[in-house]
Formats: sequence, C-alpha cells, structure tokens
Amino acid sequence: MHSKGVTIYTSSSLLKEITEAQPEIPKVADYCLNKHTLGHPFVLIVDREMESILKKRIEYPLIYVNMMCVLLLGTLEDDTYIPPMRNIFIKYATVSNILTSTDDILERTAFSVLTGFVKRFMALYGNLDERTDVEKETMLFIYASARNTYARSKVPNCERPSIPETIYQYPANIDSVKADLLLITGVIGCSKSCGKIEVCIERKVFEDVTVKVQQIAYANNINVKCVSCTFTKYFSSGDKIDVNTKFGTLGGFAHRYPKPCQGQMTNEHSADGDLDGNQRRLAAVTAKHMTAACGHGRMDLVVDGQKIGHTDLRDLKHDFDVLPIDVYQKYEKNCDLRFKTEKGKHMYGVLINDELRQCLPKMPVFIWGAKSSPGLGRIENIMDMSDGIYITITDRKEGFSFSKPGDSGAIICGEDLRENTLYPIAVLSGELEGSSPPRYVAVLMKESFEQLGKIYASEYKLCIDES
Repeated sequence: MHSKGVTIYTSSSLLKEITEAQPEIPKVADYCLNKHTLGHPFVLIVDREMESILKKRIEYPLIYVNMMCVLLLGTLEDDTYIPPMRNIFIKYATVSNILTSTDDILERTAFSVLTGFVKRFMALYGNLDERTDVEKETMLFIYASARNTYARSKVPNCERPSIPETIYQYPANIDSVKADLLLITGVIGCSKSCGKIEVCIERKVFEDVTVKVQQIAYANNINVKCVSCTFTKYFSSGDKIDVNTKFGTLGGFAHRYPKPCQGQMTNEHSADGDLDGNQRRLAAVTAKHMTAACGHGRMDLVVDGQKIGHTDLRDLKHDFDVLPIDVYQKYEKNCDLRFKTEKGKHMYGVLINDELRQCLPKMPVFIWGAKSSPGLGRIENIMDMSDGIYITITDRKEGFSFSKPGDSGAIICGEDLRENTLYPIAVLSGELEGSSPPRYVAVLMKESFEQLGKIYASEYKLCIDES
C-alpha cells in the first residue's frame, strides 16, 4: 500500500487545493454523497479545524470503521504524533507533503496487522521449554524477518512490538572465544547460530582443525557446530573489470576526501596528470582479491577496454577484501555515480544506520554483477573473519543463484519498504562452496570505509546528487 494506488476521499474545496499543489495526483470522480462499501484501506482528508469533531465521532461506541486513515490538513507542518484511535490512524499534513503523509499513514495501517500477528505469535509460542530445536529455528527466522521489516520502515517506535533479538543465551566470553578460534589456521569464519558458534573450516584440513576447535570450545563450555567448506573468491554495479585472463565487477563509486596527515598510504597517480593529493578524488570500489591475477606490482582498472585508473599493489597492507582505485580525473565525468535498484532504477545510495545494522539477518538483497543482473538473495547472518566483519547470503529463490564467478566486487544492496532509499551494504567476495544451502560471503561496506580511511589517510563517502 502506498500513495501511488490510494483512493482519497475529501471535500470538493480541499480536493481543488490538493490537486493544484500536487499535479501528479490523477483526476478523480466526484462521488458527492453517494454511499460506498469499501473493502480496502482508504484515506479520508479533512480540514484540521474539524479535528475535535472528528475525534468525538471516532470515540462514539456505535461507530466502527475498519481500515480508515485520516489526514488533518492544515497550513503549517506539524510532526506531532497522534496515537491511533480505535484502530484508526490520524496524522497532520499539508498540501505540499500530502503524498508522503499518505505513505506514512498507510504504512502504519499495514504494520498494525503485522504487529498483531507478531504479538499473537509470541503469546502462543513464546514458552521456549515446550519448543523443539526446529521450532526454535523457525521462531528465530520469524523474529529476524519482522525486526528487519520494521527497521526498513518509518513506523514510529511506539507502534512497534518488542521483538527478542535472540531466544538463546550466549556465554559472556563468546566473543573472546570466537577471536581465539579465528587464530586457528584453516578456520574461515565464525558466527552465532542457534545458541552455538558455527565455525566454517577449510575442507582440506577439516578433521584436524575440528579437533582444535572442539578443544577450545570444551575448555570454555561452549557448543560449536563445525561446517566443512571451501571459500572460493570469485574472479569472473555492474560493469565487468578485466584483470589479465580473469574478470570481476566494478561495484560502484565513492568519493575520497584526503586528510591533512602524513606517513600513511596514498592512492595518487600524479604521473598521469591528476589532481594533487589534497583534493577530493573519485574512487571505484571492487574486491581486493582480484589483485592476485595481476602478476605485477600494479592493478589497472580496465572497463570496456578502457583503462580509467590504476593502483600500486606493492604498498597494500590490508587483508579485508575491498579495494578502492582512484579514477583518472579525465574519466570522472564519464562515471555514473549511482547504483541500481532491484528493478533497475538508478539511485544514489545511503550507508546503513546502526538500527538497520543490528537487523540485517533475513533482509532481501540484490546485486548487479558482471554475470548476475540482478542476483537475488537474502542475508543469512553476520560472520566474523580474521580480516574483517562479513555477512553470509543465501539464494532468495531456490534454483536461482544469487551470484556467480565474475561477480566479485559487486555491491550488495537492499531497499527500504517504500523503495525510496537504496542501501549499499557490502562488497561481494565469493562463495562458501560445500555449504548447504549455498552461501555467499561479502565484507560490510561501512566498516570497510572506516578502515580504508585509516589506511589511505582519507574519508570515504558514498557519492550524492550534486546536480
């Protein structure tokens, strides 16, 4: 439900005022005083001066209206929260923000249904002593999906149910134990899963490493689940990047703002006649592991046969799988700085906030890669690895791979529920081969930007609309 497909009921005078201010609202029929039976949510718009009369009518016990939303139209913007009255949602609005206000109030109406479902589910199945392990996993999936859905909405916090972050109690030392496990050669990554630590171990050394993992787990009284797999980093937003006989994906672009400090790495190319090191630069973002295919001390950024930048590999000291490459100044104007939504619409991106960062599991995501356009997936979990914080992703549709070799470096993106905000979340690294269901690995973008800023003495920011 959104303002693009809503029916508005209001007086003739207010309708004239609304359509003059919002010409995109299509012409509507004049229903006059005819009686209508409505089986879908609808929005009633009244003058704000009628607020007290309207509320009295709503409170009248013999009147019951289902799925009704009310906008109180005034001349001044007012964000004062009005709690729902008998399941009727009310909001202040002006003619200039009427479409946004309609989206806000319809979203609250829709989420009231989800809130009722979640509360009833918790009341019926919240007693963990009566639940099997399979039922607990189902509960976690439902809780995580609901928390992520609320996080991507604009529903007021007071109308959101209190959803448990987990139904398992983890020992206080679990993070230090994970850190110890990551020091074992052959351990790919660790994540919390159903009261245990799930440890991904390289298949070639699985048996020997499993013994070491279980010894540490036993000494700390922690349950572990060891999974045998092979972390295959892909070589084969985006455009294809050629690296010798291999290829990857140009994920997107970010601006690099140099800081006035010395003694740290730079990524400058003054020999090519570019700007000095104190001015903003445009950087292409891709996967660092593609440098393994270079065979020499630099990596050229070759897109569609054209070298648009390069980076010196001799000074690279970081291990996490993200690589920024400064674009030559003469090519900056030819770069589309936007990402693509799941439906292919170009849009500037916004890094995830702390609330959404905590609710990433079960979020639907997508990529536009050199091989997958688009690839559809769903975030499974957050995984700690020795070189950074990653996420694991599963296929959203059975039988349709989220990504393929050649998609390395693609930016994993998600959207808010209204499809108005695009979130670049992570940079695709590769696949955990051997896992079931198939799982893919990507390094979180916000954390990567923070680390890259320290390495290159710069601040990395997503590009914004400067037109």
